Amino acid sequence: MLKHWSIISTWFITILIFILVWCPGFRSPYQFDDYVTPLQDPASQSLTSFAENFFKTLRPLTKLTCAIESSLGLTNAPERRVFQYSLAIGCMLLLMLILEKKGGGKIFSPILALSWATHPVHAETFIALSGRSTLLSLFFVLLSLWSSKKSYQILYAVLAVLSKEVALLFLIYQLIKNKNFNLALASFLLVSLGLVRFRLWQLIEFSWKEVPHFVNWWDNFAGLSSGLYYFIFPSKIGIELDFPLIDSSLWFFVSVFLVVIFLSIVLKYYRRSPQFVADLLLWPVLIFPTQTLILKLDPLALRPLSYSSIVIPILILGPIRNARMVMKGVFLLAALCMLVFLSLTTYSFSSVYQNPIALWTDAKIKAPRKLRPAMNLAYFLVQADRAPEAKVVLLEAKQKWPKSIEVDTKLEAIEILLKK
Repeated sequence: MLKHWSIISTWFITILIFILVWCPGFRSPYQFDDYVTPLQDPASQSLTSFAENFFKTLRPLTKLTCAIESSLGLTNAPERRVFQYSLAIGCMLLLMLILEKKGGGKIFSPILALSWATHPVHAETFIALSGRSTLLSLFFVLLSLWSSKKSYQILYAVLAVLSKEVALLFLIYQLIKNKNFNLALASFLLVSLGLVRFRLWQLIEFSWKEVPHFVNWWDNFAGLSSGLYYFIFPSKIGIELDFPLIDSSLWFFVSVFLVVIFLSIVLKYYRRSPQFVADLLLWPVLIFPTQTLILKLDPLALRPLSYSSIVIPILILGPIRNARMVMKGVFLLAALCMLVFLSLTTYSFSSVYQNPIALWTDAKIKAPRKLRPAMNLAYFLVQADRAPEAKVVLLEAKQKWPKSIEVDTKLEAIEILLKK
């Protein structure tokens, strides 16, 4: 009986801390990509529209959840975040169970899971409604890792792919581990039903033809290492990420160096510790589809980092589990300090989501070498009838990017607006 109460109290405390940390973001309005999905996406408008657009839409499982909400009359952003935050809490609890299963115990498992869940890297996954595809896919990835039955592991991996196509490599990872031809065949039939869409080919074509693909690939590969910077320094995280400290070309070589180290570790421990290697391989399985295989015009973004981040607490658990009692005490103190720091940082960052002007002001400060934060800030200042302030922002941008046609166009429009 006492054991059950201990589990319930642990879950209650972790959920309560999660809610307190992320509660400012819960009240924020729709943001940016939210106006595409779920607001303007045809398959997300109702269950009827979902059925009509099933063979056209990508990520059918994610769109189904949005369609159910719309049919229930949940049209405001906070109403939709009830399910969003429930999914995030589910991910946290599943990660805690996985860590317990791997020997994390009753103390380190909740602390590491909570530290993961309160990291600000999840802001665009937890708060933004357009981040649901990443969150839902991550939920099924964690279910697959937690399940002990091979058939369920594959089923959840399939559902992860139907939530977001980037989980395809994870499905292959699970199929290789389980080595079952019949399950593999059934899985790819189901996945084909959800992925073979004209929209997918449009995205792939856009990804590789919008700019020269080798430029995209170079910067996206550089993001493998530069993205780790934001895990170590969470206070630097904003809605817009930029290559920190050094140029992206130098981060590319850092990524090459890390990949070489990674491969050497895998080869060294392949036979001696297969479980450790399996955990280690999970990182490229999750990060490569989002960071290098599916190329993006923006090589650094929060959602890919959020998606692959579940590997970090799993790998951190290794040295903690094998440490002596004194070192475990040191690790515990460090983990608690980190949890407090992450909670305060994320609470502050999630608060700026309540106001688009505050959000893009924060982005402009944290990513000073990128034009988009300045342009978006100017846009929202104009929307708030603060055109003179928008002009100041654009004049600053003009000094940094004197050849930008976009800045010149916006400045001319604001000049006309101010003369009226």
